[in-house]
Amino acid sequence: MKPKDSLWLLLFVLLTACYSDQRREMLALLDEADSLNRAYAQLPSDTLLLEAADFFDRHGTANEQVRAHYLLGCAYRDQGQAPEALQAWQDAIDRADTLSSDSVHNALLCRVYSQMADIFYLQNLTSYQLSSINHSIDKALACKDTIALIRSCLHKMGVYIKRNQPDSVVAVYNEAYFISLKHKSLWLAAGGAMAVVPSLLQLKQYNKAAEYISLYEGKSGLVDSLGNVEKGREVFYYLKGMYYLAVCKHDSAEILFRKTLTEGYDFNCQNAAAHGLAELYVQTNQIDSALKYALYSYDMNDSVYSKMAISEVGRIKTLYDYSVYQRDAKEANEKAYREKSKVLFLCTILLCMLIVFAILINNWRKKRKAVIEEYIKVVQSLNIAQAEVLHIRSQEDELNQYIKVREKEFEKLLSEFSSLKEKVEKDNKALEPIEQSPIYVLLQSKAIKGIGLTEEEWFELNKLVINRMSSFYLYVSDRRHDLKLQEYRICVLLHLGVKPIDISHMFEYDPAYVTRLGKSALRKLFGCDGKLKDLTERMNHIG
Repeated sequence: MKPKDSLWLLLFVLLTACYSDQRREMLALLDEADSLNRAYAQLPSDTLLLEAADFFDRHGTANEQVRAHYLLGCAYRDQGQAPEALQAWQDAIDRADTLSSDSVHNALLCRVYSQMADIFYLQNLTSYQLSSINHSIDKALACKDTIALIRSCLHKMGVYIKRNQPDSVVAVYNEAYFISLKHKSLWLAAGGAMAVVPSLLQLKQYNKAAEYISLYEGKSGLVDSLGNVEKGREVFYYLKGMYYLAVCKHDSAEILFRKTLTEGYDFNCQNAAAHGLAELYVQTNQIDSALKYALYSYDMNDSVYSKMAISEVGRIKTLYDYSVYQRDAKEANEKAYREKSKVLFLCTILLCMLIVFAILINNWRKKRKAVIEEYIKVVQSLNIAQAEVLHIRSQEDELNQYIKVREKEFEKLLSEFSSLKEKVEKDNKALEPIEQSPIYVLLQSKAIKGIGLTEEEWFELNKLVINRMSSFYLYVSDRRHDLKLQEYRICVLLHLGVKPIDISHMFEYDPAYVTRLGKSALRKLFGCDGKLKDLTERMNHIG
């Protein structure tokens, strides 16, 4: 073998290996997205799935292409991008092999059409929805998936319910019922039995309605032995109540309507319960009650929301129709753009890697420099802090001695004050009332306005308390009670008649914090728990 041929062979092997790795990576991405989708979890970024769809469009089978575009549509759906989701699912259908009889292929297309039908249902596009459901039914029959077939039939009922075609609703449900019965999957049809009840009542087929209500209660697994439905499905009570109302069992109907009202908290249950009660009271000729619940139901159906919904439907429909007609042109432009972007993308990646590497090196140097500078600062701060600690420790003995001296002076002054108290109180009787003192008047004025006292004004107020309310002062200032400054001041203000709400404004405290301080003072002064009112009353007994 020539050296040139060996080189080409080596290049071919390397390219094949790269392609195999990329294919495994893309298949793993689809498997992960499919698992999340089946578990009703949020799908990964649409960017990754868009890359996978592009890869399989170039290198994949029909099944892989359909699957990739289907999951891309699911990602758009989870992001609330209905037009893009519909476009992706339409792309999946376009890539399907129409002649294939493979059950996996048809089962995948059945899921695609079902997802499209869900979007059309939410956007009230019943014609598109019905077409998608019919395709879904065809694919379910082709792959012999009984469960998917029954669910598609039940889904089809929603179209005729929106179109107010009760005959068609009943016919479609009967078809689903017989299929379920035939394939021993009655639980599946039972789960959708309540959806057909309003149509049966409209057609006055009451016996059939009773039969399907019993089927739902007995076979769906959603209703327990006491007749309580699974949480989130409380509208069942309303539908059963409407049946009782139709057969003139008013007491039973009222019980179920009120159960819907009390147990169903969402808009549909509340609206349905109000409507049912209004209908009931009209039949029983209770006009006031009927008017009450009719107005309640009306308030929940404000026309603004209806107009907004109609406007949104029109917008989504226009976007979808436009995307269908422009699909081919859009694909051609995207392919041309991707080809031109490949070289630019590779160059950009290389340049970005160089820039990132340079930035990382620069950041590493900056961080190292910053760490060294921070270390030097910490060493300096530690040295200063150590010196300050040593200085404070050297003054600790002097500070403790000073505190003891001041405490002895306070005790001495308090003793002298007690001995002179009776003499001063005799003289105080001849003085003007406390309420006429300037500092008291100032206090009341500021309390009403919610303005706090200055330290000088607190000094004057404290002099007034010592001079004119000596018993109170001696009690609250006793060292054994260990009141904090703010607790002492709140006691003084309460004793002088200032309201708690005004105190909170004066201190700029939350009212709840003032209450906590007051309760703390009550425990310290009187050894009990209570309210601010109890604190005020007990202090008033002191004097």
